Amino acid sequence: MSVYGLNKVLGRVYRDPEWREQFLRDASALVAQVGELLDDEEGQALIHRDLGALYRRGLHPLLCLSLGRMQGMSYAEYVSAIRKGGATWGR
Repeated sequence: MSVYGLNKVLGRVYRDPEWREQFLRDASALVAQVGELLDDEEGQALIHRDLGALYRRGLHPLLCLSLGRMQGMSYAEYVSAIRKGGATWGR
């Protein structure tokens, strides 16, 4: 598990408009670009936008919330996704 890498990558997605656009356009390309920072499960959770899995893997809750909001998720939907621990979003 690479909690540091996961938070670093998604922190940059949140802060950097170019990374955010790449993530929203083609998450698998971004995962390939930063592959050494993420393990396979984290990469798959990003590609499939599995918010619950990202949270379980150690993504900071504020980054989880920011990513959900980036996709148009309400706070209630965010809480539900975290509680379910496997809901997907943005599809």
